[in-house]
Formats: sequence, structure tokens, C-alpha cells
Amino acid sequence: MRFLTKNSPKELLPVAGKPIIEYTILEAYNCGIKDICLVVRKDKKVLEDTARQIGSDLGVNLVVRYQQNPCGIADAVSKAKDFVESSWFCILVPDLLFSGRKSALSQLMQFWKNDQGYIVGLYKLCTEDIETFDVFGVNDSIAFGKGQFRITYLYEKGIDVATKFKVGYQIVTPPYIVSPKYFHYIDSEKSDVAGEIDDGPVLRSLMSRYIVRGIRLNGRLFDVGNPRGYAAACRFFTVT
Repeated sequence: MRFLTKNSPKELLPVAGKPIIEYTILEAYNCGIKDICLVVRKDKKVLEDTARQIGSDLGVNLVVRYQQNPCGIADAVSKAKDFVESSWFCILVPDLLFSGRKSALSQLMQFWKNDQGYIVGLYKLCTEDIETFDVFGVNDSIAFGKGQFRITYLYEKGIDVATKFKVGYQIVTPPYIVSPKYFHYIDSEKSDVAGEIDDGPVLRSLMSRYIVRGIRLNGRLFDVGNPRGYAAACRFFTVT
């Protein structure tokens, strides 16, 4: 993505005339969420200013916390600990753009309101996704209701995962709905060799103690942190 983000953060890249970050904020807002914490690096001032303006226009309470370096999703979430306090909360990432009759988060919240608990998104890969997604979210699961699954294991990235990453497979993907216990498991994880604290080990720790449900998302998901995924999203959203 470097050739696209030389002069602007990737979260501000346009898709159908709107910056990617606006889709993320709108997804939360349209689900009735009025308190939003954005985690950014301090060198992304233009992203911070844009997000604050979007939040102000919508009338939401958008606060900013800072991550010194890009050290993984779980590390970013840890910066919002004081903001979350004792409430269940949602984790959204701008790298993933979703299109459907209902947003990804609204589909998860529909289930969560009836049965509070840990919930993650599940997305069934289609042919177009294989070359436009980075390999992530490979898991084992057990079906226990229409579109509902219990996630029993989440694989680490690697060669074995890549062989499972194929058309028809369901991957675990944000959004997530989690409790403040999520922070405890972040604190207990050590960074990997790249210095990252990713969400995979944290979710695996949660699964060892609690039921983590996956809800199959109805719609199309785009990995816009991937150049091919970004191009696919631009084509799709421009046409639709």
C-alpha cells in the first residue's frame, strides 16, 4: 500500500468518495454507539483531525488515544482501557470494509442483545477474496444454530494456515464484541518476534475460558489494507 499512502494515511484513502475511516465511524454510529475511541499514531495528525471532524458532524463523543508504533490490533485496543472502563465494547478496524443489507456490527449486535457474550464475525470466503485478502482468521468451529458457531480454535498464521485459506472457508474477522476481561488477556500476552501483540493469541486465551461465538456475516467483506482488496472495494462500492 506504500505507493498509495505516500502522502496520506491508508485510513483516509477514498472509497466511492468517502475516506475509509468514515465508513468505520458510521458503522458504529448507525448501531447507536455514541462513544468512540480512535487509536492512532501521533504522526497521523491528519487522520486524527479528519476523524474528529466526522465525529463532531455526527454528534458523537470521539476521543483519541495514541499508539507509539503499529504493534498489532490487541496492542492498539489496550490503549483504550481507560476509555472502556467496565463496559462491554466493540472492536472495529478500518482495514476491513463491509457491504451488506445490514452492517457487520449490526448483525453481531442483533445476537448480542439477546444473549450477551463474546461474539466475533465469521466471513465465508468467495473466489474473488482469495487474492485480495491477507491470510488470517483460520479457525475450527462447531455449528449450534442458524448462522451461529462456537469457535473452538484459532490458528496462528503460517504455511499450514495458508493451505486452509480457500474458497468456502469461514474466517474469523472483526468486528468483535468483548468484555473488559479482554484487557486482562492482552496484559498476559507477550509480544511476538515482530514486536506485535495481535488479537489471535488474545482470542485463543478467551476461548480457553469462555464461549466465543462466531456469527456468519451476510454480505461482502474487503481487506482494504491489501492493494488488491482496496482496488476491489473501490470497484464494488462505485458500482453499487
